[in-house]
Amino acid sequence: MGFQFVPPRPGQDFVEVRLPFSDNLRRMDGEAVLHGGVIATMIDIAGVWALTGVGGPPGPTVDMRVDFLRHAACEAHLARARVVKMGRNFAVTDVRITDEHDRLVAIGRGLFSVSPDHIPPHLRP
Repeated sequence: MGFQFVPPRPGQDFVEVRLPFSDNLRRMDGEAVLHGGVIATMIDIAGVWALTGVGGPPGPTVDMRVDFLRHAACEAHLARARVVKMGRNFAVTDVRITDEHDRLVAIGRGLFSVSPDHIPPHLRP
């Protein structure tokens, strides 16, 4: 898809993932709207990136909610994600998606398993 992971600055409590526009991200050929699944995927990936940004394991997604607030025009989008709660077994992240004009397009919340039993062996801390 072409995600660009922006390295967090020291002391920053969020991470950013940028997605440049590409024709293959349209909902349908010729439409001036991104497919909603692209935005949902961006929320999921940004949530995992936020977990790794605080030293957490990149566990599997247990649940995810997406609220689409406006159409996602055919342009670059930015996800800003932060960890809301890091527990022993689960972590919660909040993600905001904005367009090139800093308009809020979608918000999402992810629930991730961070239990050692659910982390692939090669990714365990």
